[in-house]
Amino acid sequence: MKLAIVINEFLTAPTARMLNVSRLASFAAAARPGCEVHLLFPAGKIAPPFEARGLSRPKNLFLHPLPAVRKMKGHFGLTLNVIFYHSCLWELQKLQPDVVFSASFHKLWKFLLDRRSTLPRARFAYEVHGMAEINPDPSQEKIADEIALFKRTDVLWCTTGMLRELLSRRGITAEVLPYGCPMNPDDFPPSPKATADGTTPPEGGGKGAGEKIFRLGYFGSVYPEQGVDWLVKNWNPGWGELHIAGGIFHGKNIFSRGKIFHRDVVKKLLPNVDALVIPALRMGRTPYVFFTKAHDYLALKRPIIAANLPPIAEVLRDGREALLFEPGDIRDFAHALEKIKTDGDLRARLVENSVKRARESSYEKSVEKFWELLEVNR
Repeated sequence: MKLAIVINEFLTAPTARMLNVSRLASFAAAARPGCEVHLLFPAGKIAPPFEARGLSRPKNLFLHPLPAVRKMKGHFGLTLNVIFYHSCLWELQKLQPDVVFSASFHKLWKFLLDRRSTLPRARFAYEVHGMAEINPDPSQEKIADEIALFKRTDVLWCTTGMLRELLSRRGITAEVLPYGCPMNPDDFPPSPKATADGTTPPEGGGKGAGEKIFRLGYFGSVYPEQGVDWLVKNWNPGWGELHIAGGIFHGKNIFSRGKIFHRDVVKKLLPNVDALVIPALRMGRTPYVFFTKAHDYLALKRPIIAANLPPIAEVLRDGREALLFEPGDIRDFAHALEKIKTDGDLRARLVENSVKRARESSYEKSVEKFWELLEVNR
């Protein structure tokens, strides 16, 4: 089988979407060495996303950087569609793949579907990890256009149960295929030896030696819906230290650094933290969309505290892999934090369950399901 994955964003963009696309391409190719996997994307830097994200680049994964004009939008930029779209179509016509796959690039998808007669062998597969109706002030026209697009697609799936419910209300049946845990728990060290109350004494002598300091960590995107600003504003220094990798923040007992790649997590973040947090707020798209870090955290061998949003609770079950708190409720958060700090048996149980969950829902298993969906619908 020849699979073409099409994306309309620079491969080096430091977003969860591009991280997942890079992972999918790498794991998919590794899972089917007899197949060809072609990744089509706007021209730019090629190598860093795979090596920096701790991913391999199998020999059957072929990269196609295509002509595109960069039009600035925010920090990352995007492509001038008319050039990239036609470049993409021409490349697909040369490849003549068995499957064309994309996700959350609606305009590009419509452009290709409208010209699918030039790709007679291809089935069109699409992953829904966002919908127009969960965006701010969506027009009915955009919602209708998107649903029509989904109905024209040969193979369709989504990443969360909430998205499946929305699709079902629109008369569309779709399986849920979330990304699994992409990391091997064996690659990560156990939590530092903690005191009875869950805190880690600083190593070495000097100032702070012998003190008990609890360290809570977060890594990932820091846009408002992720709740990092909310947590920083409400952080009580008496709780311990808050360590953030993904953006710069200031406050007492708050330590932050800019974005780090996943390969650096084990070296730069994990040694400094006793537990991990997902402080997401119930706003915008968060009640519906997939949280990459919910899966990532499973492998890191730290107890987890997370906001009780449906897409998070699908992965991190309350009292099993994490303690969940009401989003935006600082008292509920503090209550969960106190439990983590004071109950050693709870910490150990959460970590044990998380590692087990990471193995059960590995990325390799998700990719096998991905290939099954493509092969069953041939």
